[in-house]
Amino acid sequence: MKGNLTVWMLLLCMMIGLILLMFNIISWTSYFIVVLIVGVLTYMEKRKRMNRSE
Repeated sequence: MKGNLTVWMLLLCMMIGLILLMFNIISWTSYFIVVLIVGVLTYMEKRKRMNRSE
Protein backbone atom coordinates (compact mmCIF):
# COMPACT_ATOMS: atom_id res chain seq x y z
CA MET A 1 0.00 0.00 0.00
CA LYS A 2 2.90 2.37 0.68
CA GLY A 3 4.05 2.12 -2.94
CA ASN A 4 0.54 2.97 -4.11
CA LEU A 5 0.45 5.90 -1.70
CA THR A 6 3.57 7.33 -3.36
CA VAL A 7 1.96 7.04 -6.79
CA TRP A 8 -1.24 8.72 -5.58
CA MET A 9 0.75 11.56 -4.01
CA LEU A 10 2.63 12.09 -7.29
CA LEU A 11 -0.63 12.16 -9.24
CA LEU A 12 -2.15 14.60 -6.75
CA CYS A 13 0.86 16.93 -7.05
CA MET A 14 0.67 16.79 -10.85
CA MET A 15 -3.07 17.54 -10.84
CA ILE A 16 -2.62 20.51 -8.50
CA GLY A 17 0.17 21.78 -10.74
CA LEU A 18 -2.02 21.46 -13.85
CA ILE A 19 -4.84 23.35 -12.15
CA LEU A 20 -2.42 26.14 -11.20
CA LEU A 21 -1.18 26.19 -14.80
CA MET A 22 -4.74 26.54 -16.10
CA PHE A 23 -5.24 29.67 -14.00
CA ASN A 24 -1.79 31.06 -14.96
CA ILE A 25 -0.62 31.09 -11.34
CA ILE A 26 2.62 29.28 -12.20
CA SER A 27 4.55 28.97 -15.45
CA TRP A 28 5.29 25.84 -17.49
CA THR A 29 8.99 25.93 -16.68
CA SER A 30 8.43 25.97 -12.93
CA TYR A 31 5.88 23.14 -13.27
CA PHE A 32 8.33 20.94 -15.19
CA ILE A 33 11.15 21.72 -12.76
CA VAL A 34 8.98 20.68 -9.80
CA VAL A 35 7.83 17.49 -11.58
CA LEU A 36 11.45 16.66 -12.39
CA ILE A 37 12.60 17.20 -8.79
CA VAL A 38 9.72 15.11 -7.39
CA GLY A 39 10.44 12.34 -9.90
CA VAL A 40 14.14 12.21 -9.03
CA LEU A 41 13.43 12.21 -5.29
CA THR A 42 10.89 9.40 -5.72
CA TYR A 43 13.37 7.36 -7.76
CA MET A 44 16.09 7.84 -5.13
CA GLU A 45 13.70 6.83 -2.34
CA LYS A 46 12.69 3.66 -4.20
CA ARG A 47 16.35 2.71 -4.68
CA LYS A 48 17.00 3.32 -0.99
CA ARG A 49 14.07 1.07 -0.02
CA MET A 50 15.23 -1.67 -2.42
CA ASN A 51 18.74 -1.61 -0.92
CA ARG A 52 17.32 -1.76 2.61
CA SER A 53 15.15 -4.80 1.87
CA GLU A 54 18.04 -6.81 0.33
